[in-house]
Amino acid sequence: MEDILQSIIGLFSGPKSSHKFRGSGFIAGENLVITCAHVLGADCKVGDAFTFQIEGDVAVRSAAVVAISPESKFDLAILTPTTPLPKNRALPLAFAEHSRGHRFSIFGYPQKGGFTGLHGEGSILGLVRDDEGRLALQLDSDQITHGFSGAPIWDEELEAVVGVLSRGIRDDEIGQPSFAIPCEMLEQFYPGLRVETRESPEEKAAYRALHQLPSPPPDFIQRPKELDELRAGFKDGRAAAISGLTGMGGIGKTVLGLVIAHELVKDYPDAQIFLDLKGTSKAPLAPAEAMRHAIHSFEPAADLRALDEAQLAVRKPCSSGTTPAAPNR
Repeated sequence: MEDILQSIIGLFSGPKSSHKFRGSGFIAGENLVITCAHVLGADCKVGDAFTFQIEGDVAVRSAAVVAISPESKFDLAILTPTTPLPKNRALPLAFAEHSRGHRFSIFGYPQKGGFTGLHGEGSILGLVRDDEGRLALQLDSDQITHGFSGAPIWDEELEAVVGVLSRGIRDDEIGQPSFAIPCEMLEQFYPGLRVETRESPEEKAAYRALHQLPSPPPDFIQRPKELDELRAGFKDGRAAAISGLTGMGGIGKTVLGLVIAHELVKDYPDAQIFLDLKGTSKAPLAPAEAMRHAIHSFEPAADLRALDEAQLAVRKPCSSGTTPAAPNR
């Protein structure tokens, strides 16, 4: 959390307010400040100026509104500072689609008290639709209060902002969920912002487990006749095609199989399983071990040690009905 505090801001209230802060915001993109439209007020318009402080910095800075959408639509506002910001303070933005179940941190400025920010945390329940049918990010936390609106939802696993808090918890709603505007909507509202697709280490590991094709060597010499013959087996719309390459060891059968397999990845997006059968070695891969490899690709935690070849043969590693491309060696 310490690393992102230098990118969190508190927006000052107007002179007639009894509160020091009207809400929170954060630095993102190219010299931009992001907050919620309702934090700035219903009568706010492009060009209006506001003052703010960055957490841990006593300097008072100003910014002008360059884009704003009412609470009934996006409830977002983008400001450009009119006084310089410290360099390298922009927080990365990521789509919230991979955030379900992750822990998050938030830092905002409650309306009570002096210039003292407040840390909160909780878990991300996932993407939902609000009463107006808009995409929203539902949060589980009893540590968010008035003044946190506009603060970034920092996904601890993705290490990126996945949303902007839009609705906190009132004093009479402790225990109820909060909601944030997911970065999916932020990108729609202001296309100039760069939002990334990020996955947690666990999700990346799961992807690698199902997408196993090694890359063929960059200096592969084209074999158009053989490639055309292999492609022909996948052109008739069948759900699966079986191809075999035979020949002496070392003539490039595996490389040729990998070239055609990479061409077919788009037709088999769920998984591509690569098995080294070690057929010419002194210890070729046993059928049971080959089946364990395929099953573990889909179910890494499955305990298959007690299953024999017959039991493994009838066990289904997936239920999607997709037949992955599997070049054998």
